[in-house]
Amino acid sequence: MQLASPSPVMLALSINQLLVGLGRWRRATFGLIRQWQNERRYSGAPGVVTARIHSQYLGLGAHLFMATVVLHRAEREGRRVRFEFTSPQYGAGNWLPHLYCQPTDQSGLASSPPVMIGAWSDFSRGFRRQPKRNRDELATLLRRQFSPAPPIAEAVESFATRYFGPPVLGVHYRGTDNGPKPVAWTKRKWRRRSVPRSRAGLS
Repeated sequence: MQLASPSPVMLALSINQLLVGLGRWRRATFGLIRQWQNERRYSGAPGVVTARIHSQYLGLGAHLFMATVVLHRAEREGRRVRFEFTSPQYGAGNWLPHLYCQPTDQSGLASSPPVMIGAWSDFSRGFRRQPKRNRDELATLLRRQFSPAPPIAEAVESFATRYFGPPVLGVHYRGTDNGPKPVAWTKRKWRRRSVPRSRAGLS
């Protein structure tokens, strides 16, 4: 009995499934390697732990939220942390000092190489074993570590003095911090595409 040859469509689907599977295996493998490296770098740091957050897909809020994960563990273990934010969409090199000052900027021996965080999967179990925190506790952690850089604090104070007065309505518009056009994110592909201004309600 002669078996029927697979159709081109079936072959294409099979190859696609194989590639998807290989991609998932590759991401999982590299994720485990990164977790192992980060655990060694954190545990072996001789003084102040350096944690570098670098991802072209994350906004500033996500950078700070990831920082709280590191700060939770450091607080529990009595360690000090110095952060570097190097994601390219906000500037070249470590742009964090342009926005915030840290108590560890001028103290202690920083670890080398740094703990590298580019995705949530880069956190090892040592970072994930933490109690849940409420909003006030998260805010306290961040305020201890980050304070606005003097030029920014002065600009904010000057603006508030000039324009604020009861009542004040604040509007936070998302989507144009990284480019001139509104941006839509596709969750599955992590690809960025421009949205026509008419669809964004800006025309």
